[in-house]
Amino acid sequence: MNAHAEFTTEPDDILTAARMHGKQRSQRLAALAGVGVLCFLVFDRAGWSVHSDDLPYLATCAAVAVALILIIQEWGLRRAAEKAPKKKVEIDLTEEGIELKSCSPPLKEKWEVLKKVSLDHRGLMLYVTNDLFVFVPARAFRGGYPRTELKEFFKRKLRHA
Repeated sequence: MNAHAEFTTEPDDILTAARMHGKQRSQRLAALAGVGVLCFLVFDRAGWSVHSDDLPYLATCAAVAVALILIIQEWGLRRAAEKAPKKKVEIDLTEEGIELKSCSPPLKEKWEVLKKVSLDHRGLMLYVTNDLFVFVPARAFRGGYPRTELKEFFKRKLRHA
């Protein structure tokens, strides 16, 4: 199987890559939001049962703090994506390995260099290390995104992916 992908990076690509890469982070943020809501409910109920005016106030402050943390993180990610330079990226996936033609000089590596591959409807993530990866959006593939074929291809080429 040979696949060619060519695209210019857009802010949406950077956001999608960050979200695909940060699955664990988003799960932690969801847990943080859940804890904030739980604290709000517990403090609010406890405040009403003991007729205290302070506990519902503390619960509201905790919920607002959690919401602000989530909003500020999302805002920071969007701002960084908007400021990132747009680059033309050209990648070939072949039986021999991966070739990044848009690098200077072009980079050609065997499949063994990849630690992990992740793909879904948004695109393809090729991991060299846990923090060094290449994101290829689904729109980059000529003639449509061959998700099923790529999944089978990577199962065959990468025993550890």
